[in-house]
Amino acid sequence: MVAQYQGGHPQVQPIYRLAVPTLTTTGTYEVEVAPVSADGLLAARVLLNSVTDLGRVNIDGPGKLVQLKRVGQEQRITFAGTADQWVQLDLAGFDFQTGTPGREAGVWFEIWNKDQTRLLFRDVLRASGRREMGPLRVGGDFVIQAWSVWGSVGGVTVSVPSMPPQK
Repeated sequence: MVAQYQGGHPQVQPIYRLAVPTLTTTGTYEVEVAPVSADGLLAARVLLNSVTDLGRVNIDGPGKLVQLKRVGQEQRITFAGTADQWVQLDLAGFDFQTGTPGREAGVWFEIWNKDQTRLLFRDVLRASGRREMGPLRVGGDFVIQAWSVWGSVGGVTVSVPSMPPQK
């Protein structure tokens, strides 16, 4: 984390300015702004975003361990499929702790085709289990992207099992 701010007031809509020191590390930064209470209190953080490619998994093959150890870290897994395949996202051994008191630990997952023209899945997941994604509808490579929610840190094994076509 490069800089952080927390504040707000329920009766005014001010513009907040976040002082950011000189950025000494080359990379991609993101600004995370999130409500922290119902009365308008906001939190903002400037984060160095780092992306790690964990490699490939095969549909119905063993998964890869996603380990998020700090805010701003993203990990990616690639898999290949055909347009008529029905698949699921499987999480095993979900073990994350929140970095924000009062918030539930979670991991944001998005699954896109390789050129990011088709979103297959997007959700915050908070436990082990399977989530149906349905038919891929296009063939080729797909990328699973995972990053923490509310500063959550921990690990989970991610795999892509097939499923029977649904009618």
